Amino acid sequence: MIFSTNNVTWSAQTIADLYRCRWSLEVFFKALKQTLQLADFLGHNANAGRWQVWTALLVYLLLRFWACLSQWGHSFTRLFALIRSAL
Repeated sequence: MIFSTNNVTWSAQTIADLYRCRWSLEVFFKALKQTLQLADFLGHNANAGRWQVWTALLVYLLLRFWACLSQWGHSFTRLFALIRSAL
């Protein structure tokens, strides 16, 4: 296994940029899990978990798109709570 920190041909700035990008992905998935309450998986196999993650990503994307189109003035969490209570 090769770690990016073990790559001596890349500059320190390149490695720092890679970690910064990775951190933004971590923050995105944390927000996704907290907003859509994706902490526990409903299925007991890998395929069920994949379906749950893909469905959550689709719901997240559609709600973000709708919030952008409608110029939603409140927080995304509030939008999700309203949609969830309506369903």
